[in-house]
Formats: sequence, C-alpha cells, structure tokens
Amino acid sequence: MEMNWKEESFLSIREYAYLYLKERILEGKYKAGDRLIERELAAKLAISRTPIREALFRLESQGFVQTVPRKGVVVSEISEEEVIEVFTILSSLEVLAAKLAAQRMDEETQKELDEKSNSY
Repeated sequence: MEMNWKEESFLSIREYAYLYLKERILEGKYKAGDRLIERELAAKLAISRTPIREALFRLESQGFVQTVPRKGVVVSEISEEEVIEVFTILSSLEVLAAKLAAQRMDEETQKELDEKSNSY
C-alpha cells in the first residue's frame, strides 16, 4: 500500500511515518518478530529514510519495536495489558495537556472557543 502525501495535511513527515507504523503494528499488520527495514519502508511511503529512522526510534522508546544486533529493528511482542497501559498513559497526558492549555488560554481564544461550541 503506497501512501500519497497531501500538502494541506502536513503535521510533519516524521509524524506521518510514526503514525503509519504504529497503526500497522497495533492492527497486527506488522506482527511480533517482523523486521522493519528502513529502506523498504521509505520506498513504500515515498519518503527519505531519516523520518523512518526517527519514527522507529520513537516507537522503540515506547516499546513497540526493538533493535536486535545483526537483525535490525523488529516488532516487539506486545501484550494486551501493555497496549492498555500505553493508551491509559497517553490519555492521561492528553487530559493534562488540555487542562494546561485551558489555564493558559487568553480572552480572545476563549471567545472563539465559546462561539464555536455555541454553534453546535
């Protein structure tokens, strides 16, 4: 499956690579023990190897993949409990981020938010 990048949706290529790989790991398209080869992934996504490498590093820091000597990057064995733990932590961080953003919101942004929420 080749991915086409749209200019209007640029979070960052590194973020897309990360989300693409994470989604496929969680969906089981990349299974525990599967090798993830930078060159092949870069060709598949039509991007350079640098954002792939950064995405793999991020996934490794979260435990989704691991670097194995003489084998490269492989998908980690992830239990259901570990997946639940990761999503619990991420949801807690999102709540904290929203709370901090709300505390730092200025009046103009508050008015915009109120107008948008009233239109629904």
